[in-house]
Amino acid sequence: MLVKDGFKPDIVTDQTSAHDELNGYVPSQYYGGSLKEAVLLRKQNPKRYIQQSMESMKQHCKALIDFKKKGSVVFDYGNNLRVRL
Repeated sequence: MLVKDGFKPDIVTDQTSAHDELNGYVPSQYYGGSLKEAVLLRKQNPKRYIQQSMESMKQHCKALIDFKKKGSVVFDYGNNLRVRL
């Protein structure tokens, strides 16, 4: 979203709980929406929740790469985001 809007920061990093895709990570579709829905899905269908988390991590990595292509300095936080994919 930020990349598509033309936003270009000097430096980009991530700070997510990518090491725990079920209990520590919230898929992007729940940001600005209903965290209650995310919590309910986590309890009722953990496999689906993990799938959504992994897809969100994929989009996150793509955004980091796109920022790098546009000239931003990009580094990860050491949370294993890249190895989750």
